[in-house]
Amino acid sequence: MKLADLYQKAVTAEAPKFEVLNSAGEKSGHHIFLKAHDDESATKAVFRYQRVVSSFDERFKSENADLYTECEACKNFNEYNYLYNKELVEIDKALARELVDGWDFDDEFSDEALAAIIEAFDGLAKQIVAAFFAVVAEHAKK
Repeated sequence: MKLADLYQKAVTAEAPKFEVLNSAGEKSGHHIFLKAHDDESATKAVFRYQRVVSSFDERFKSENADLYTECEACKNFNEYNYLYNKELVEIDKALARELVDGWDFDDEFSDEALAAIIEAFDGLAKQIVAAFFAVVAEHAKK
């Protein structure tokens, strides 16, 4: 007998989803369905993401210490922040691909189609990651 046999998971009526904002920042009328907050593959992906971001942060600060000093001297961190965020977007894209379970677009959902739209649509990965963490935070309150 497994411990999981002792309880029954709550059944949710609907998969977590969020309405996608288009490139103008307006609601698109279409939704992306996310994996459940307690889905094993999503949980593992979040743990990997946290390790990668932590490692990235340390590496980036170390590799860009001179740039940081230059930016600090002129009180303008635009270049430093731009480079940091540019690299972080790639990490967000990798996590986003692991958190999506489907969508209601006319195009059929597939891992390949998801990867293509994440690459083509700047900001979608950030929307996906933020929506997933919002679901996690909501369940943490309960």
